[in-house]
Amino acid sequence: MKLNLKVLIRANAALVTVALVGELIASTILSRTISINSPAYEKIVASKDLIADILPPPNYIIELHYYVTRAMLDASNSENGKTVSGSANISRLSSALPRLQQAYEERLKYWTANKYVTEEERFLLTKDSNTPASSYINLVGSSLLPALTSGNRQTALAVFKELDRLFYEHSEMNAKLVDISNREIINSEQEAAASAQRANQILLLITLLLLASAYTVLYLMQRDFASPLDRIVNDLGKGSGRFLQVSNQIADSSNQLAQGASEQASAIEETSASLEEMSSMIHSSARNADHARTLASESQLSASEGMASMKEMTEAMAAIERSSNEVVKIVKSIDEIAFQTNILALNAAVEAARAGEAGAGFAVVAEEVRSLAQRSAAAANESETKIEASIKSSRQGAQCLTGVGESFSRIGSKVQETHNLVSEIALATKEQSQGIEQVTIAIQEMSKVAQSSAINTEQIASAAEEMRQQASMQQQTAGALRAVIDGSSNELASELDGKNSSAKPEPTGPQDRPDSNLDEHFSNY
Repeated sequence: MKLNLKVLIRANAALVTVALVGELIASTILSRTISINSPAYEKIVASKDLIADILPPPNYIIELHYYVTRAMLDASNSENGKTVSGSANISRLSSALPRLQQAYEERLKYWTANKYVTEEERFLLTKDSNTPASSYINLVGSSLLPALTSGNRQTALAVFKELDRLFYEHSEMNAKLVDISNREIINSEQEAAASAQRANQILLLITLLLLASAYTVLYLMQRDFASPLDRIVNDLGKGSGRFLQVSNQIADSSNQLAQGASEQASAIEETSASLEEMSSMIHSSARNADHARTLASESQLSASEGMASMKEMTEAMAAIERSSNEVVKIVKSIDEIAFQTNILALNAAVEAARAGEAGAGFAVVAEEVRSLAQRSAAAANESETKIEASIKSSRQGAQCLTGVGESFSRIGSKVQETHNLVSEIALATKEQSQGIEQVTIAIQEMSKVAQSSAINTEQIASAAEEMRQQASMQQQTAGALRAVIDGSSNELASELDGKNSSAKPEPTGPQDRPDSNLDEHFSNY
């Protein structure tokens, strides 16, 4: 399974829970094995009790009383009422007395200094029980042994009676001390059990508090860190998707703008070619006018025919003039369209720089550019039609001039009048030539505008491609961050990236600086 932030938070919660619960269970089990009334405790108590049941207790003079009783039996069983000074029991009593006295005093000193002995137990042990025991030990050493050793049976019996009384008193005090000790043992066991229970309860409470604290911290991490970060990643993914859509729209619009600029360049190229042809025809008409003026002197013999031919020529020239005037109007319309196209191209560059939500405005500007390009194409076509009509009229004028020349050879009287008409034709031709020069200048300006539009369109396309790449990288970053948080991929960003990759605009190659040749410039574009 792929790890992520949410999984790690939940895993930490589970790990903390298992650790604390395991620690609580282990502590409970271990405390039970060493607590009061546990098997280990019972084993220790049983071993102590077994030793106490087997060995004679040092603080209980029962062993010394045993040796005294055995010695007195030997004295009672002796012949002639005399004690046997060399009996074995008397010897044992004599050798055991120092050892038992030392053991008694050492254990008495130990229990007197023991901090776990209560004041009541210490008082019984050092006073009520110790007084008859000490008297017993002293009396055995000072009176009984000398009497037994000397064979004084009567004295030994009298001393033994006193010893028996002291032993009984000592036994009574020890029995009372045992009762008190048993009561203290029960109380201590109860207190220990209660303390163990309280310790387990405190341990359970601490475990619950630690669990609550851990879950609170994990909850705060989930609420204040993971969840807000998840929302930020979602917003980032959606924003990058919208940004990618806008960049693709800008790229499409820039491609459409480039296509419109290309069509406009083609129309300008066709208009330029038509104007060149018209200029050539006008210059040809001027040459024919000069030739007609030269032939005016020869038109004397054909006065009547020259008049008719001159009339036809005048009509043809008038038609040429009208056609030329129409061409001037069309050229003005083309000039206006070129001006507006320049403004719209500048607006398109501004809209492309803004990007973002301004993509819709950029689309409107691109639509206006295409509309103006269509108007330019229509004006160019109309100009071509008019120019063809002018060419036709010029040809008719040339034919008429041929007839006029033949007529001028026969009509001498009309030479001067014909000369005047030819002068007017030359003047009109000059004006037409000047108009063609102005149209040529306007076409050159339109060419510059088209070049600028091409450069701007290329920059727009490059910027749109860079925007698309940045949006794609932003989507990939958002997807990677989402994978770190919850292990899921940014499906929305992936889907948008898949859709928009098919609409990726083709990058335009670097353009060389265009020269003044329209054909070469627009073919490169």
